[in-house]
Parts: sequence; structure tokens; C-alpha cells
Amino acid sequence: MQKFNVDFDQSTLPHVSTACRKAGVSDATYYNWRKKFGGMGRSQISEMKSLEKENYRLKKIVADLELDKLIPQGEP
Repeated sequence: MQKFNVDFDQSTLPHVSTACRKAGVSDATYYNWRKKFGGMGRSQISEMKSLEKENYRLKKIVADLELDKLIPQGEP
């Protein structure tokens, strides 16, 4: 994942679209990020990322267990 910082200084960048173009992202991407991460601090974002990673790991474990339960064991 690429990290970058875009400053939205109203005196030099009057429009969000200009700042997004300068950063190399679309306006839609910016608004999606703002919707998802708006109002969060860095610590909250990092905590959310670690929780998402843990959730993914646990979902994978549950899926593997479900699959093991569905496969017949070969014992009569």
C-alpha cells in the first residue's frame, strides 16, 4: 500500500480535484477515503487496520474448520 500526504491548503489548492490530481488519485477515491476515515486520528486508523487484519485471520480459520467438517474423514 502506497502512503502519501496531501495538503489541502485553501490558498494554494482551491479545489479538492486539484489536490487529488496532484496526488495521483481520483476524486471518488478521496471521497471514499474521507467517508471511511474522516474524523479518525492516526491511532484509531491503525487500530482499525489491525482489527481488520485480525478479523480476516479469524474468518480464514473458521472457513478452514468448516471445510474440514464438510470433508468426509475416510473412517467407516
